[in-house]
Amino acid sequence: MLEATNGLEALHQARTHQGPIDLLITEIDLPLMDGGELAAHVRKLCPQVKVMFVTPETDPIPASSSSVAYIHKPFDTRTLLKKVQSLMSKGVERMHAIA
Repeated sequence: MLEATNGLEALHQARTHQGPIDLLITEIDLPLMDGGELAAHVRKLCPQVKVMFVTPETDPIPASSSSVAYIHKPFDTRTLLKKVQSLMSKGVERMHAIA
């Protein structure tokens, strides 16, 4: 698991990390680089990465895709786990069908 205190640090870690990055969990509002910009950069490095955006509870949640999910804060561990499991399982059926 990689951790960072801001978007630039997270991007540096993604660039120097050996191996795949399967999941990026990021806040939308990060210092030095916002979460959307970070996700775009990380996707260039790891196109298969799934992204979960953490948003303030007052922000509307956009429609999710097979590689993006949103979660409002505050949240509990159980809710986070369910969201991660759902996001990581999206697209798996399609991959099995292609293989």
